[in-house]
Amino acid sequence: MESCPVCGASHSCTTHASYERNLIDFIQGRPVYHTIKVIRVICSCGHTHAILPDLIIPYNTYGVFFILRVIAEYLLHQHSIEYLCVRFSITHSMLYRWYGLFLEHKSL
Repeated sequence: MESCPVCGASHSCTTHASYERNLIDFIQGRPVYHTIKVIRVICSCGHTHAILPDLIIPYNTYGVFFILRVIAEYLLHQHSIEYLCVRFSITHSMLYRWYGLFLEHKSL
């Protein structure tokens, strides 16, 4: 982290703690559950921040590549919605929510 998102101070963060986080990925045709370690830093202003790898979406257990895989298969129209939900162990509402977010943010 180059600067604190709260106070804006540059290079003022030091390692503070860590925690484990669950991450669901899709490997060799099935969902796979991982536990990863997330590093927390503390700024000289007292605020703490988690340093998340790029493949993690904040507040989401599913990794970005898992979600993109679901959306890609949905867009290919090769399988029914029911099949995709069973294959990826997700609900219909989750698939539609991810697709809606994809449409909303695809220009980024």
